[in-house]
Amino acid sequence: MIFYNDLREWPSIMLKEGHEWLKTDFNFQLPSFCNSTSSATSRVQNPEEGCFILNHDTPILNRQTAYNTSDDLLNLIMDPLYKYWFTNPNQTVYIALCFKFDISSHADVCDNNTGLLWRR
Repeated sequence: MIFYNDLREWPSIMLKEGHEWLKTDFNFQLPSFCNSTSSATSRVQNPEEGCFILNHDTPILNRQTAYNTSDDLLNLIMDPLYKYWFTNPNQTVYIALCFKFDISSHADVCDNNTGLLWRR
């Protein structure tokens, strides 16, 4: 299985290559990261609750290319342009979600309310 965290690749994967199995990494980030304009996550609906970015490794705050988020993935799935690919009765599309959180850089996250945000 191949990771497809860059949603810009999905149209060619779906339409040209016809993949039915996709895997994404949902990397939970704290509100401080999600609220930062430099992380290019301004498309997150509720950044004050944290966010899931699609990235396998530890994210970089000042990255030039925007991270895709779980909100972006949901928008793509609901996009009328790609609706047939997800609703075709002759094909089932599987999307595996690999959840990640770097507890080593946020050792105190479970000791306060911030750690509860991902469960909402």
